[in-house]
Amino acid sequence: MTNSKWNYLRGVSLSLAIGLTLVLGACGEAEQAPPRAPAATPVATPAAPAAAEPVATDSADGESVVVQPSLVDTLNIDELLVRADAAEKEKQLFVPEGESAFEMYLRVIEQEPENVRARNALSDLFPYAMLYVEQRATAGDLPESERVLDLMKRANADAPALPRLERSVTQLRERISNETQRAAAAAAAAAAAAAAPVPVREPTPVAPPVVTAPVEPAPVATAPAPEPEPVAEPVAAAPAPAPQPAPAAVPPPPAPAAAAAPAAPTAISVVRPRYPPQAYRRQIEGSVTVGFTIMPDGSVANVRVLSSRPNNIFDREAVNAMERWRYTATGQQVESSRVFDFKLSE
Repeated sequence: MTNSKWNYLRGVSLSLAIGLTLVLGACGEAEQAPPRAPAATPVATPAAPAAAEPVATDSADGESVVVQPSLVDTLNIDELLVRADAAEKEKQLFVPEGESAFEMYLRVIEQEPENVRARNALSDLFPYAMLYVEQRATAGDLPESERVLDLMKRANADAPALPRLERSVTQLRERISNETQRAAAAAAAAAAAAAAPVPVREPTPVAPPVVTAPVEPAPVATAPAPEPEPVAEPVAAAPAPAPQPAPAAVPPPPAPAAAAAPAAPTAISVVRPRYPPQAYRRQIEGSVTVGFTIMPDGSVANVRVLSSRPNNIFDREAVNAMERWRYTATGQQVESSRVFDFKLSE
């Protein structure tokens, strides 16, 4: 082959190589990384509903209870008998409070113990009163079952059915007292847990990584003849690790909280005093402050008058009513007081 043809072929090959290189480079620049998917928009999590706050029962000493005259306090004997007969015909035997047939006949007996008409009517209503108290106790209505049971005691304290009814009402009272105490204890525990400080944990210190100098690989000999081995470069010594900071002092765990004080007893059965008929007829208002002892089982004892105005007008009714109050059983004896305000109107 002549030199001219050889040079011509070399030129063509060189031109093809340069053109192919340019085409490949253009294709490489045209390729781009696929677009990144947009970050997902965070969805707002609905806030959890706030826990219902427990309903607190006020048991503060000296709390005032307003007492107003009911219908039975405003009528004379003849009016009571007429209205009692009408209430009995309308099946209003025990409700509404203060206007029922049983209460009106009972008020007649309290004003005139030998009234035969009222006594016979109460004897006829007594079996219905037993059924009513049992139904209210089964339904968990402690105030109503205690109210009518008290009316039955005033009508006939020696009735054979009273002990059985009293046991039913006592069991209901104890159950309500236990439930109230458990609810108060759970609320106190939740409040204490929410108020307790959360211990902060210090992060664990991480040691810095040890950096070593890379070792260059020995060059590969290309000549067929063996060459003297190259002298390896000295390896740089690893730097001494940086001194680690002393761990932060961990605060001591919080001291256990002192045992919570027992919850104050709360009233679970309230009896309002009657407005004395003679005070209503004379249009007299007044107030009585009574002191009393709440026993470990929630009953009330040692009721005494601390002050009253006017003297000896409302005292007996206030004491009789306070003796029938019931509180939650706390296992402790608590001294308390309460004020009864007797008012003819708001």
